[in-house]
Formats: sequence, structure tokens, C-alpha cells
Amino acid sequence: MPLITPIATNPPTTGPATLTSAQTYQLGPADGIDITAGIAAATAVLRPYFWQVLPVATRAAGGQWCPLGGDGAAGVGTSPVTVAAASYGGAVNGRYLSRVESRWWIVVAESGTPDWVAIEAVTRFREG
Repeated sequence: MPLITPIATNPPTTGPATLTSAQTYQLGPADGIDITAGIAAATAVLRPYFWQVLPVATRAAGGQWCPLGGDGAAGVGTSPVTVAAASYGGAVNGRYLSRVESRWWIVVAESGTPDWVAIEAVTRFREG
């Protein structure tokens, strides 16, 4: 499971090419993703984002970071992952099921700073 460095507070307005290899990760086609994280003190709130390619006429950066399962209305959509030192030994796993194509991913720390974060593609069925 590859480690990824979360981006603080908000997603960038620039594309994957402007980020470091530690901040972004390209995952192949899957049924969803797993976000696993750990923290020794306090809490952190994490949300996965994918890069949606768009025409430059729509977004000058050639795309936009979109929250997986995000919704602008309160109480609708997918919740972020919260890792808390006082719960589950300071570890957490969030699974987001959504048929996804090969995309670039980032994790945004909406609050707090986790000690580590990993991201992995999830496939429900293995062929072969």
C-alpha cells in the first residue's frame, strides 16, 4: 500500500504534474479505494480527491480535483475518514466504493496532521 503525503486543508488548483510524487498517486482501474492512516496524538480528518480532466476552456489547469463522493449539501455524500489517537489504537481504514478508472489521487487533511497515510486501489473480484 503506497504512502501518500496529505495536502493541508484544501485541494490545489493545479494538476498532478505540479505536485510532488509524495503528494499524488496514480491508481489503476478499480472498484474503489482504501485510505488507511495512523496518528499518535490528537485527530485528523482526511478526504480523497481525484483529478477530473477537463478542457482548458472550462478549467485553465486542464482539470479539477474532485472529492470522491463529495456533495455540496450538508449530510449528503460520503464522509471523510477521521483518525483519532484515542480510538482503535490511533489507526483507521476508510473504504470508498465507486467504480473508478485509472486516475490521479490526492488526500486532503481537512484538519489535523496524521503521522502517515496510505492509499490503495480496491478490487472486489480478482480474475485469473
